[in-house]
Amino acid sequence: MLLQGLVAYLPLLFILIGISFLAGTIFYMRNVNYPLSWSRINWRVVLLLTLFFCAGYLLHSHLLLVNGVSKTLVVVSVVLLIASITLFISVRQNKQYAGLLRLSDLEKENQEIRNMHQRLEIILDNAAESILTFNNRLKISGLNRAGERLFGYAENALIGHELSLLISNFPEDFRTKIDGMLGEEVEFIGKNHEGDRFPISLKVSAVNIDNQLVYIAIIADISDRKEVIERLQHLADRDGLTGLYNRRVFLQKVTEALDLVKRGGVSCALLFIDLDNFKAINDVYGHAGGDRFLVDVANLLQRDRRKSDYVARLGGDEFAVLMMNNYNNMALDAAKVFLDVLEEPIELSKESISVTAKVGITIYPEHGGDVQILLKHMDAAIIAAKRNNELIHVYEAEKDDTSGRLALVQSIKSAIEQSEFELYYQPKIELVSGTLIGVEALARWPDKNNGYIPTEMFISVMEQTGLI
Repeated sequence: MLLQGLVAYLPLLFILIGISFLAGTIFYMRNVNYPLSWSRINWRVVLLLTLFFCAGYLLHSHLLLVNGVSKTLVVVSVVLLIASITLFISVRQNKQYAGLLRLSDLEKENQEIRNMHQRLEIILDNAAESILTFNNRLKISGLNRAGERLFGYAENALIGHELSLLISNFPEDFRTKIDGMLGEEVEFIGKNHEGDRFPISLKVSAVNIDNQLVYIAIIADISDRKEVIERLQHLADRDGLTGLYNRRVFLQKVTEALDLVKRGGVSCALLFIDLDNFKAINDVYGHAGGDRFLVDVANLLQRDRRKSDYVARLGGDEFAVLMMNNYNNMALDAAKVFLDVLEEPIELSKESISVTAKVGITIYPEHGGDVQILLKHMDAAIIAAKRNNELIHVYEAEKDDTSGRLALVQSIKSAIEQSEFELYYQPKIELVSGTLIGVEALARWPDKNNGYIPTEMFISVMEQTGLI
C-alpha cells in the first residue's frame, strides 16, 4: 500500500522538483555577468530530451501505476526534472567558459591599446616638428626625437626637469600666462645641451589625460625665418650700396629725435654733407669705381661718428648726419671732424684720392619746429655753402633765399624748354696786329619780364642744380 501511494505521487514530486530546478537555473542565468555559449547548452538539451523520451516510453510500458495516474504525466515530470538538472550543469560549465572568453577579450583589448600606443609613438618620433609635453607644474614629461635633435638631450634625461632648462629667457610668470598662450605662437630663446642659444617658436595646447592636465608644445627653430626677416628689414631700412640708413629711416629717426627734445631733451642738429666733384670721379674711374669710392666715404663717416649719432645716404654723393644731444653747438665741431676725415686718401685703382666736401647745418629748435622745415633749411644751408664756396655753413634765416632760388630754377628750366637762351660770339683779336685769333662763346638769357638776366646769376645756379 505504501509503495503504491509513493508511486501515485511520484509524478507530482518530479514536477515540483523540475519546476524548482528550472526556476533556479533561469534566475541564476539572469544574474550571471558573463556571456553564455548557448550552442554548448542546446546540443546537450536535445540529446538528453531524446534520452528522457526513451525513459518515459519505458516507464509507460513497464511501470504499474495506480489510482489512475496518467503515464504521460509521469514521463513529462521525469523529463522536466532531468532537463532542469542538465541545464543547470551546462550553465555552470558555461560560466567557466565565459570567464575564459572574457579574459581573452580583455587581453585582445589590451593588445590593441599597446599597438595603438606604439603607432602613436612612431608617428610622434617621425614628426618633423619638435613635440614636448609638460604638466601644470611645468615639469617635462616627454620629448620626441625631433626635439632630442633640436636640444641635444635624450628624452629620459629631461623627464622631470623644469621647462626653463630649455628656454633661456623663461619668464617667471609663465605659469600664470600659459592659459592665455594656448593656440598662440609665442617666440622665445631656446637653449640646447651645449649652451647655444637660438630663436624658437612655441605653440601650446592643453589636453586632459586620466584626469590630469597635460600641455603639448610644438617647438620650431626659427633661426632661418629670423635671418630672412632681418635681411628684408635691412633691405628696407638701409642703402643698398653703402649699408647706411636710407632717406626714409633717416626721416623717421629725425622725427623721433624731435619728439625726444620736446619731452625735455637736449637740442639736435642735422648735417648735410655733399661731396665736391664726384662726377669727375665717376667719369675717370667709371660707375664701379665711383661706387667703391662712396662705400669708402660711408665707412669713414661711420667710423668717426658718435655712437648716439645716425649717418644716412640720401642719394648720389649726398650724406646726412643726425646729431643727438647737441651740447653747446657741437655740430660745428663735428662738421670739422668729418671734413678732416674725408681728406684721408682713398685707394682707387692703385691711386690715392682725397675728397673735399661742403657741410650745411641746421639745428632744432632754433631753425625750425618740425621735420619738413628742418630739412628745407638743411637744403638751404648746403646751397649757401656751395654758392659762397664755404666748407661749412650754418643756416641763417635772414640770408635764406631758397624760395627765390627755387623760382629761378623753375624759370631756367622753362627757358631751356622754350629755347630762350641765346648764344653770342665775342671775337678775340690780337692787339698788335689786329688779327682775329678766335671767338668766345657767351650765353645770354633775355627774360620777357626782367630783360637780360646777368650771366653770373643763372650760370652758378645751373651748375649747382646739375643743369649744366
